[in-house]
Amino acid sequence: MVTFLTFALFVALVASASSLFFYKRHKMVKEVLEEWEIQCSPHRFAYKELFKATKGFHDRQLLGKGGFGQVFKGTLPGSKAEVAIKRVSHDSRQGMQEFLAEISTIGRLRHPNLVRLQGYCRYKEQLYLVYDFLPNGSLDKFLYQEKLTWDQRFKIIKDVASALCYLHHEWGQVVIHRDIKPANVLIDHQMNARLGDFGLAKLLIESRADTNKVVLVEWTLECWKIGDILEAVNETLRQEHNREQLELVLILGVLCSHQMNARLGDFGLAKLYDQGFDPQTSRVAGTLGYMAPEIIISGRATTCTDVYAFGLFMLEVSCGRRLIEPRADTNKVVLVEWTLECWKNGDILEAVNETLRQEHNREQLELVLILGVLCSHQVAGVRPDMLKVVQILNGNLQLPDNLLDIVKAEKVRMWSETSERVVDVLTSQCSVGTLAFTEPFTGR
Repeated sequence: MVTFLTFALFVALVASASSLFFYKRHKMVKEVLEEWEIQCSPHRFAYKELFKATKGFHDRQLLGKGGFGQVFKGTLPGSKAEVAIKRVSHDSRQGMQEFLAEISTIGRLRHPNLVRLQGYCRYKEQLYLVYDFLPNGSLDKFLYQEKLTWDQRFKIIKDVASALCYLHHEWGQVVIHRDIKPANVLIDHQMNARLGDFGLAKLLIESRADTNKVVLVEWTLECWKIGDILEAVNETLRQEHNREQLELVLILGVLCSHQMNARLGDFGLAKLYDQGFDPQTSRVAGTLGYMAPEIIISGRATTCTDVYAFGLFMLEVSCGRRLIEPRADTNKVVLVEWTLECWKNGDILEAVNETLRQEHNREQLELVLILGVLCSHQVAGVRPDMLKVVQILNGNLQLPDNLLDIVKAEKVRMWSETSERVVDVLTSQCSVGTLAFTEPFTGR
């Protein structure tokens, strides 16, 4: 009898322990919903559904590698719908951070020229994003092979411009994409362009620093101009430094960074880095070659840095060549510099691939090339915002007639003078008396 009771007690204890184990395991697998998940309610896929959709994430389903992860093609078991599933790299230092940023941002964005996020999955700390599958893939796959007509290229430019305008000006908060390039623009079956890969996307809410103190090198230069360069230094550190020694280092730092900025048109190292360039020291994120000079110095992304990358994107799409062509003649290696040289020589169309040049609308192409040079200007204040870019592309806003003179003057003068002149000209053209909207705004 005692033996039976002992055995029964043992069985009960084992059963209780097993129940407790499986209960805790269930709780561990079942993720707690974040606050943004409750608010936005993006669809949450079961892991087994994604596993079946990708045939166990088989290599044959691999579409490519994006920012911080791999992208697989999948077919959902129930609906048979084709999807693209992004698996965030498990060993990525910023995996969870970037995953949450991407979900919270894209889950609420609605625009025909943005890749739609269908849902997500979190399973055993592995992260997944499920997007619409676009059969034509990314733009870079056929951009440089003369497969696109000018009408298609111009539409792609306007599509991406519309998407960026939405992110910068039309949504509730400002969204900075931070990685605009042909590889992150996807083409659907109707040849519409959609901007994707928001793995680096950032919400711009409010800077903690005063506006004039955001960029360190500019703030230091401003302090130097007003006669007290030490004002740029942390107050605690300022008290313990040798004043002359510190002033010397600060002035030398400004001079060195100024020279660096003047040479950033040479993107010879672009091929050494790809998506997610994020050194531990500067925490710069993006693709080198598409990154504005000021972001390399300060590490701070803004809408202006997006405009810079979009300017280069426009030149690539219009000219049918890459930003860097190492085998080209010396003066043609860097696309933006070659385009500017052609503009100065009186025939900006010389920068365009000869085959493409023959089928283009000359005025339309010239407009896009000039706008591309303007948007990719090294001085942030010279670049128009995306709202103006869309207006210019749609013919609702005219570029100033003396724009080339202003751009050339910037090569030899200080930044601020030219920045103010261009901004004043563009701003004045936005006045009610100058602009007459006789046709409805078309957007794309």
